[in-house]
Amino acid sequence: MADVIQPKRVVRNHHVDSTNWDLVEMRDGDVVVCNWAKSGITWVQQIVCQLVFDGREDVALIEHSLWPEWQTIPKEDAAAWCASVTHRRIFKSHLPADALPLSPLARYIYVARDPRDVVWSLHPHHANTSDALYASINNSPKLVGPGFEPPDPDIRSYYRTWIEKDGAPYWPFWSHIQAWWEVRHLPNVMLIHFDELKADLEAQISRIAGFIDADPDPRLWPAIVEHCGFAWMKAHTAGLVSDTAFRDQSRFVNEGTNGRWRDVLSDEEARLAEDAARANLSEDCRAWLMRSGSS
Repeated sequence: MADVIQPKRVVRNHHVDSTNWDLVEMRDGDVVVCNWAKSGITWVQQIVCQLVFDGREDVALIEHSLWPEWQTIPKEDAAAWCASVTHRRIFKSHLPADALPLSPLARYIYVARDPRDVVWSLHPHHANTSDALYASINNSPKLVGPGFEPPDPDIRSYYRTWIEKDGAPYWPFWSHIQAWWEVRHLPNVMLIHFDELKADLEAQISRIAGFIDADPDPRLWPAIVEHCGFAWMKAHTAGLVSDTAFRDQSRFVNEGTNGRWRDVLSDEEARLAEDAARANLSEDCRAWLMRSGSS
């Protein structure tokens, strides 16, 4: 069996501490769903959860998916939390591939999205952050770097800053995408574009099922597909996210709509993302990510 590909760097900021993974022992069949942020990670986690738990309506994702690198959790507690799970484990991660140990025992699914759509999903998500979550992050003894503060209310200004400062106030975007693109050849790594989920959800659920070796009873398939749709997830938000993390929990699953930036940004502003992609990504990675184009 191939060896674990060890991380090449440590990532610590107001949200994550990549060293929390140091004590997590991976098991055969673990699934790790990854993205930068606001690119469909909860959507893909829900798909995996529904496949693992045979389309059960009463299985809450928030109770069955683990986020080891959440910086407010001590490393030992994160490891104990992960070790306590007896079912097939479903992890989430916002780490780039070169900051995460890649075990041959696990399957890694990375989901990405046009950066302009990311920002148009990120801004309301950021604005919806609760005071309790800000306090938890900023008062943590493990906080590294600047604290986490409310967003600029002007989404155009927020977008320009995000482009100019590479993902600020979160974490670098372009190197995150490129790092996962570089490991796409590994047999236990799958890349999915948000647009693919939007275009044919059932086909992508089937693709993910094959990748993680899930073989649900065909009689359960309609329920699985239904429970992975935006309408069902929006109606069951309480099962997806902590009730203390956001001011309005019902807004955690937003619209899932692409292209809203077209009605707000000028052509010149829209091209800022295209130009940054050309400057920071390999051409094949850029073409895969920026498929929606600027027109």
